[in-house]
Amino acid sequence: MAERKAVTKAIATRYQRADKPGKAKILDELCATTGWHRDHARKALRGVLRPRVVKQRAPRPPKYGPKVIAALIFCWAVLGMPAGKRLAPMLGELAASVSHELKQPIAAVALDAATCLRWLRRDHPDAHKAGEAASRIIDAANRADDIIDRLRSLYKKSPPKRELVDVNQTIHQMVALLLGEATRHAVSIRAEVAEGLPKINADGVQLQQILMNLMLNGIEAMHNSGGVLTVKSQLAQDGRVEVSVSDTGVGLPAGTADRIFDAFFTTKAQGSGMGLSISRSIVESHGGRIWATNNDGRGASFHFALPIAAEAPEPAAVS
Repeated sequence: MAERKAVTKAIATRYQRADKPGKAKILDELCATTGWHRDHARKALRGVLRPRVVKQRAPRPPKYGPKVIAALIFCWAVLGMPAGKRLAPMLGELAASVSHELKQPIAAVALDAATCLRWLRRDHPDAHKAGEAASRIIDAANRADDIIDRLRSLYKKSPPKRELVDVNQTIHQMVALLLGEATRHAVSIRAEVAEGLPKINADGVQLQQILMNLMLNGIEAMHNSGGVLTVKSQLAQDGRVEVSVSDTGVGLPAGTADRIFDAFFTTKAQGSGMGLSISRSIVESHGGRIWATNNDGRGASFHFALPIAAEAPEPAAVS
């Protein structure tokens, strides 16, 4: 067997360079030497000339989609809800996702620190621009600190945290946080905030989670076509602070506007059906309401309204 392989390797180069009649002659020579059938000899030559390439198996997709993992992080880290024994297999994905959430503000700190140094090292240092970068470093560090605090509260079973929150400031924070994700999908973000809005009495991290969920949904709705995501704040006629997140995507399927906030209802193949349901629970625990509409043109809009600080109810558990 080894001799046959050696002979095959020896004449393989000649076989490759020969014309059609020459290939036939070399093939006959190999058959006479080895005793192989022509088909077997031809296969052996091809095996030498085209060595088998062992393809690396693509990594298996995660058992649970990103939306499910995001919802788990929210239940554990933001709401402080016990996940139960049936969620034990997800702990690996959960840990990886928490790492990812922490990596974003840490990466922002590194980027803004480099920007700050660049402004300071110029021939004519720009203290104003450097100060803006330093402020962004503080914001990113605070976001990381909030995530860690929420993880700690999981074990301490802390009561809901309410404070005076500037909705417009939260909108700007989330726009800055999700700008990179939007750019990757050719989506531009536009913030239209009403000046002088009264503050609301809310859990700031939960408010960020609502906005993140709605904005990510809008970006995902436009991931194939690109478009514009508009985040708008205004004072509603009933005196509440109203926030709208509008996209120019495909819009809501017919008949789903009333069901889209139900638990486990989803219109996406990889959706968990938890994000919007949790958002509704948060809004309602703050004494507000949330709803969705299709736009007159393309896309859909999600709205939520929250009472101002003087009208806000006592903290309620999120169901």
